Amino acid sequence: VVALNGEVCHVSDFVLAQDAHAPWALLIIGRLAEILQICHSPAQHRNHASSLLLETFQVIGCSDVYLLPQIQLFGWTVLPAAALLCGVNVQHDCARNGCTGTSAIPVYEECERTTKTQQWIGHQNPSDFILNTAQMRDAMHVQQFRVQAEQLDHDWAIHTGAAAELDAQK
Repeated sequence: VVALNGEVCHVSDFVLAQDAHAPWALLIIGRLAEILQICHSPAQHRNHASSLLLETFQVIGCSDVYLLPQIQLFGWTVLPAAALLCGVNVQHDCARNGCTGTSAIPVYEECERTTKTQQWIGHQNPSDFILNTAQMRDAMHVQQFRVQAEQLDHDWAIHTGAAAELDAQK
């Protein structure tokens, strides 16, 4: 399905959407579960989606390591396809869950198994996600979820920086 920004989104992609019936409401963070098309509808005649089934997520806090919003499964919603704004980058919070490379899997090139391998990450608690608000594309939508950076004391920052520079020159 094509989002409002022109990006093609697929089933299982994370997306941002806005309910047309509540444009004042916060944007919806979701994972595209199904793309629905109503038979004999104008959308079908144009070969477009009619509606989307989204697994929705809500921001529940801030990742201590990445300083990005943590998101958690919230529920489900069906929205018109026109509500889809853009795709977003969501990652597993590996640092918080201690995920490591647990094994090596073979690399395939042109459907042929090669002698190359790549590390496979075994995720602990696979539903622990963070929303990447550092992405630049579609920042006008994504930035409303960003975590405010802690303001530093100006004098302390200058003192600490100068002390580190002097220590480095010793």
